[in-house]
Amino acid sequence: DTQEWMAENLSYEVDSLGFINRSVCHYEPDTCKKYGRLYFWSAALDSITTGCGNGVTCKPDAPIQGVCPEGWHIPTKAETEILLTNVGVLATLGEKKSGLKLMSGENWQSGCNGSDAYGFSALPSGGFSANTTDYFFLHVESDIMLSDEYSKSKYFVLEIKGPASLTGCDRTAKIHSEDEDFAVSVR
Repeated sequence: DTQEWMAENLSYEVDSLGFINRSVCHYEPDTCKKYGRLYFWSAALDSITTGCGNGVTCKPDAPIQGVCPEGWHIPTKAETEILLTNVGVLATLGEKKSGLKLMSGENWQSGCNGSDAYGFSALPSGGFSANTTDYFFLHVESDIMLSDEYSKSKYFVLEIKGPASLTGCDRTAKIHSEDEDFAVSVR
């Protein structure tokens, strides 16, 4: 299956009512410009329109444009599985070097850069937790939001990791669930 993905993280500012309904940037200067913004699930899906997020279980009809520009949408878990299959990652999901081909060739901590073989250019943009009001994993991990809800308070993300503290440069890729109060990148 042929797919077209954004080659960079979205950087559209969402500032709706309520902390969890917006997008944020890391403390470091110029991170929004370089890594894009981090979106809470309810903000990215445009919860006002879809009724999703903030503890409300829902299964909105895909594709969901949400905060994406006209003609684009937040990817589904199924679309992400196709991407991972097409680049030869799905068979090795979570294993060392499974994310190598999707990672950008720069900005990853400890020199754990990827080959960016497909122009996907996953950047280590990290995330933000509303619970701790703290940013983390900048230069270490790329979490890309998927439009599928995992449970009442979790959604799916494509996680691409560069360095791992005990095992060096793992460069892994996998789909897993994340709490809705955790902000991540959108593509």
